[in-house]
Amino acid sequence: MELVELLILYKRYKEIAGWLSERQENNLRTHLRVAPPPKVEAKLDLSNLTLEGLLAAAESAFTKGRKKEALGTVITAPRVTIREKIDFITKTMKNIQRMSFSGLITDKATRVEIVVTFLALLELVKRFRVTAKQDVLFGDIEFERSEDWKDDEEIEIEFE
Repeated sequence: MELVELLILYKRYKEIAGWLSERQENNLRTHLRVAPPPKVEAKLDLSNLTLEGLLAAAESAFTKGRKKEALGTVITAPRVTIREKIDFITKTMKNIQRMSFSGLITDKATRVEIVVTFLALLELVKRFRVTAKQDVLFGDIEFERSEDWKDDEEIEIEFE
């Protein structure tokens, strides 16, 4: 009985192989998935994340001693570019090997400046100019210069 089951299974594999071969000969390189998608387990561990911790991280990032403006006031956002922040980071790290993200943010920094500074840091990580490390979830980001750091190097970015 087992031999019969194996032969039936072999026959099915042979039919599928013939069908795939026929599709390849006709340059049909896409295949419809008939099985359900595989279950992917989450890689981010959020087990020790609390609402209080998330709120504390958001408050420390966005409200560092800044005076709140009235909601009726129209304020134009200052123009801050990624290139300016990259220049600022490279000048700051000229003599320093290691630094934290919170060390780059001033007490009067706006949300736009914080976000643009973070994007500039990501661009430097992408270009392998600095390496970044974060020990705890929503903790401070530590980064350090790479070995091939050049002070006078001009970094071209894809967008402004």
